[in-house]
Amino acid sequence: QSEIETGNNPELIADGKSYGQFPLKYRRVLSVSSKAVRDVGNRLEYTIEGFNLFKYERFIGMSDGEPQFEKHDIQNEEGYPDFLLPNTVYYLQMFTTGAAGGEDFEETFKELEKLSDKSVIVSFTTRSVREIDVPLPINLRVSKNDADVLIDGENIEISNYIEMQFDKVNINWSNYLLDTSVEKKIYYDIYMSTRPDINSFKLIGTTEDLDGDLLF
Repeated sequence: QSEIETGNNPELIADGKSYGQFPLKYRRVLSVSSKAVRDVGNRLEYTIEGFNLFKYERFIGMSDGEPQFEKHDIQNEEGYPDFLLPNTVYYLQMFTTGAAGGEDFEETFKELEKLSDKSVIVSFTTRSVREIDVPLPINLRVSKNDADVLIDGENIEISNYIEMQFDKVNINWSNYLLDTSVEKKIYYDIYMSTRPDINSFKLIGTTEDLDGDLLF
């Protein structure tokens, strides 16, 4: 979309590199078919490829049970970077429209009556090219799976529990902080689920809260 502009052309700088001067406005950088959207139960998901912006993806049919797409370029006459810049805050908004053929794509978006209302605006920040992943604890294992039985007269209490072990992480703070003299802390979060689906895991304890149900 391009109807929101501020009227000035500030310099676009990311991670110390200049990419030119561009007006502050929303740009249409992706158009995807509903066939490319994943249904994961209670929500829909789509992965934006950070190095493949200003693209229109049109559904052209099925092959071996998989949807097939044809990609077209979205006009980018001003030469705005066609990839996500590092260490940059982006504001994202989406809307739906009727399907467009490969040749009438631009015309479809000129006919505003074919567009839905726009979504709420969300933001995200891309990572710096110099940023390093926070290390994961390794050698996670269950060291004990037991139960305590307490008999008090006629009352019997059974408490099931497991004990886990994992290695401490060793963090080089200079990879994440310019001033490594500030106070620093490491917290371990424990997630659990009854199935391996990555979206089903829930936070059950953290070392940030030592008064919770988990003992560390």
